[in-house]
Amino acid sequence: GTVSKSFEYQVKKYADQVLGSEHPMGESVQNFVKALMNYGTYAQYYFDYKTENPANGSEYFTEEDRKPSVLSGDERTSVINDNKMILDKATEDKVKYYGSSLLLENTNVIRHYFTLADSSVDVSTLDVTVDGAKAEVKQKGNFYYVDIADITATCLADKYTVKIDSMTIEYSCLSYVAAVLNNYTDESGACIKSDKQNLVNLAASLYDYSVAAENLVL
Repeated sequence: GTVSKSFEYQVKKYADQVLGSEHPMGESVQNFVKALMNYGTYAQYYFDYKTENPANGSEYFTEEDRKPSVLSGDERTSVINDNKMILDKATEDKVKYYGSSLLLENTNVIRHYFTLADSSVDVSTLDVTVDGAKAEVKQKGNFYYVDIADITATCLADKYTVKIDSMTIEYSCLSYVAAVLNNYTDESGACIKSDKQNLVNLAASLYDYSVAAENLVL
C-alpha cells in the first residue's frame, strides 16, 4: 500500500481538529475518527511504515483507545459467517480461480486472480463483469486479475459479484477480514501464528473502521 504525504497530513490534521475541538462533535464522529486512525496505525505496523510515528499516537488517544481490537466468541463467528466469500467455480472449463487480495491504499481495492484453463482460451473473449457491468481484465505474469477499486469506508461490508465466464465470486472487503480471522485466530480471538499478529490486528481494525463508518451514516 502507498500513502501520499499530502494524504497523511490531511487525515491527521482532520483527526486532531475533531478530537481536539473545544466544541466536540457527536460520539459517532469521534468513534469514527479514532477507528480511522487505529486502522491507519495497524496498517503502518503491517507494512512497517513510519512505525515510530503511529497515526493514533496523539494526546487525544488513551492507551485503551490504542489497543488492537480482539474479535472473539460469537462476534468472531458472526464476522466470519456473515462475510465469507461465496465462490461458484462452475465447470472451470475456461478459467480457474487462483485467489483474492485486498489492496490497502488511499482507497481500498479488491483484486481477484485467475488463470486460463489451457492455452486455447483467449482471455479477450471472456465475459467479465462486476455487478453486471463490463469489467477490465489485466495481466500480471502468468495470472489475470479483475479489480474493484475506490471502495469507501461505508461500503467495506458490501459484497460485489464478479463473473468471469462461468465462474462467480461474491466478495467484500470484510471477506478478507473473515478469512484472516478464520485462518489465524482461535475462538478467543488470539492469533495462532506469531508472524501473523500484525495482519490479525490490521483485519480487526478494518472491521472496527467499517462498523464506525456505518454508525456514522445511520
